[in-house]
Amino acid sequence: MAHIEEDQPARQLGVRRLKRFVTIAWALLALASLLPASAQAQAGDYPNRFIKMVVLFGPGGASDVAARFFGTKIEPALGQQLVVENRTGAGGTVGVMAVKNAPADGYTILVATNTPMSINPITEKDLPYDPTRDFKPISGMIKVQNVLLVAADSPIKSLSDMVSMAKTRAKPVTVGTFSIGHQMTTEWLAGVAGFKFTNVPYKSGGDILNNLIGGEIDLGSVDLPSAAALIKAGKVRALATTGEKRHPLYADVPTVSETYPDYVTYSWSSLYVRRETPEAATRKLIDAVKAALSTPEAAEFATRASGELMPLDPAQMEAMQIAELKRFSAIARAAGIQPK
Repeated sequence: MAHIEEDQPARQLGVRRLKRFVTIAWALLALASLLPASAQAQAGDYPNRFIKMVVLFGPGGASDVAARFFGTKIEPALGQQLVVENRTGAGGTVGVMAVKNAPADGYTILVATNTPMSINPITEKDLPYDPTRDFKPISGMIKVQNVLLVAADSPIKSLSDMVSMAKTRAKPVTVGTFSIGHQMTTEWLAGVAGFKFTNVPYKSGGDILNNLIGGEIDLGSVDLPSAAALIKAGKVRALATTGEKRHPLYADVPTVSETYPDYVTYSWSSLYVRRETPEAATRKLIDAVKAALSTPEAAEFATRASGELMPLDPAQMEAMQIAELKRFSAIARAAGIQPK
């Protein structure tokens, strides 16, 4: 009897410890169940379901076409389907916010362009996202030159003709653009060439081209892929492209930099995830995209799309994005553009 009385406190202590252990175990299980995707990614079994690629502009645009092509090339390395979702509106902000508000688990990828990542922060007041704080790059994807166009029957035959007319005509030339990015690059050209213009905003490159052919505007500034078919058909005339060198498919079209050496600009698409995305998932995405970009099919696609591959790693992509932010900040200041 005395022996039993001596062991009773020890037994009670053991029961309390067991209860505490069970309570902690259940709490840990409950916490794990709240974040299944993140936990799975960190555990190394990412991905185990389809991945969404959010494109900021409508179907058929340059970034949409690139996302759909590269999505199929990335899928084999990840073993999962990549599904494109177009979330348009507010210069890309609608789609960017959809990704920002999604879980940071690697299952939602932002297919970003230069406008939301390097220009909106300069021109938009109270922007609800920070492109460098909220997102981290996975890789560059593709870049395309912009092109300055006139109608086929326009008296303007060259870039120098356009600049001369813009400087001497009583009223400014009208230039159609479909994003703040194209407006900013036109502001930059006007600044270095010393002419004034009136920006005419449109919702799409197609609208610009239609009105250009109809004689409602003097010039159009669009990305090269948008105008490729009409250039080849002879319905519009390309005055100049904006790359470092002439595009091989348009070897007879000079670059702006042949006249104004520092003027080089591209419209680009790149891939981002939320900054908090686990490193295990991020690394798998980086490796998968790198492999896709290194294939001969990727190079052929870029050429057919009137573009160039942009296989920048995360550090290179972030450095380029920050450089673009600085450049467009200077352009906005010089043009007197204030955030709205």
